[in-house]
Amino acid sequence: MLQQSQLPHLLLEQEVPNTQWEDIGGAHEVKRKIIESVVWPTLHHQNQSDNFSLNSQASSSEQQLPQRLLSLIPPPRGVLLWGPPGTAKTTIVKASCRAMNAQLIVLSCAGVYSCYVGDAERILREAFHRARQSSPCVLFLDEIDSIVGKRGGEYDGNGVKDRILTTLLTEMDGIEHIEGVIVMAATNRADLLDDALLRPGRFDVQIQFHLPNTEERAEILLVYLKKITDKKRKFRYQKELEQIKDRKTNLDENKFGHKDDDDDDRIIDLYKIASETNGFSGADIEALCIEAVLNALNDNINQPIITSNHFDTALDSVKGER
Repeated sequence: MLQQSQLPHLLLEQEVPNTQWEDIGGAHEVKRKIIESVVWPTLHHQNQSDNFSLNSQASSSEQQLPQRLLSLIPPPRGVLLWGPPGTAKTTIVKASCRAMNAQLIVLSCAGVYSCYVGDAERILREAFHRARQSSPCVLFLDEIDSIVGKRGGEYDGNGVKDRILTTLLTEMDGIEHIEGVIVMAATNRADLLDDALLRPGRFDVQIQFHLPNTEERAEILLVYLKKITDKKRKFRYQKELEQIKDRKTNLDENKFGHKDDDDDDRIIDLYKIASETNGFSGADIEALCIEAVLNALNDNINQPIITSNHFDTALDSVKGER
């Protein structure tokens, strides 16, 4: 029997998150799709679209969508985010909630499946019940593939996943006429999900995430470095990244050094690091930054200053663990 004390470990409820689009480096195409297919239709439906505008990373042509077109796009009931781990799926969900002024409820699906027989279905129903009570709300099903695979799978001899899938389909169908509730789900393997979930009316919007390219990795580095360094700290900005500065990141000029600073290891070369981290996810880059910070603390715990040498050492360490 499901105990009320179990729920806090599986359901994380919070007010409107503080995460903003500019807190997410790279992922420009994903953000554009989320904004156009989820945020704009939802805000328009709530008659709040006049209060919303894209951040400075978007071009002026992207910042307006004719109202007559928005009226033709209903808010989605379900949004599936899929792709490699560590590519900011959860962070994107939080930024979406902030943009829509919606509360967030996170259900850890991996924990649901480990409960006693029958509890998983009850937890799922409780999650949807709380989402309806918290409208406007986003219910985020993290690692959804851990509870709802394809029906009749060889590893589901007792039919638990089939019953959970049936419960999820019933709950998603039940929110069709509920205002202000969107189900968002994340998975690394969309191919493991049952086809019934991917039909129109369930997860209407499906967005694929990719590992960041060189320019996006440089942006992710900058996001983390701005959090852990002082405001006057300089980062070298190579010409290869000029388009990022102009179009996307709206960076402050005084945060950058110049090419004549090449011999100063305190000027961190973002593009060099980004070029050496091919195949890294955003989570990998965060781990790299943390390792560099630890290296700096190890050198001087009282007045740590992160240098390019600390990143070189961190990169060797992180690559050795991959």
